[in-house]
Amino acid sequence: MWVGMTVQSVQRAARILHELATAGPRLGVTDLADRIGVSRPTAHALLRTLEAEGLVRQEKETSKYLLGPALLRLGNSFLETQELRSRSVAWADTLAERIGEAVWVAVLDGRLRTGSGTPSPYARWRRSSPGSSGPAGRGLAHLGLNAG
Repeated sequence: MWVGMTVQSVQRAARILHELATAGPRLGVTDLADRIGVSRPTAHALLRTLEAEGLVRQEKETSKYLLGPALLRLGNSFLETQELRSRSVAWADTLAERIGEAVWVAVLDGRLRTGSGTPSPYARWRRSSPGSSGPAGRGLAHLGLNAG
């Protein structure tokens, strides 16, 4: 059984993705190496591998790394497998049309995560997007959680 066992290179690559998602959006090799506790050549090799898979991309102008487009495809695939999303999309669309406001469906898993939604046709800006997360104790979604 593999309980507690991890593959170090995969764990390090995942830590790079987490750093780019939380501390980024643009980080260089040295900064990433320092943040995940590896040498620069190791960080560079991990970044080249992640780039080859489309999980990160390097800006030509700055040589810094950003999250790549393959992560969007992975995130969307994850969202499509969620029962809550598939059951709530039609309901959210109908409600948004009826009230003329944005309707977002969120999941509480330690942080409030936006699963899907329908933006308001009148909105000038949008605070959250599918897959985003924020503190569970703030915002309109928090009010909705406490009201229920």
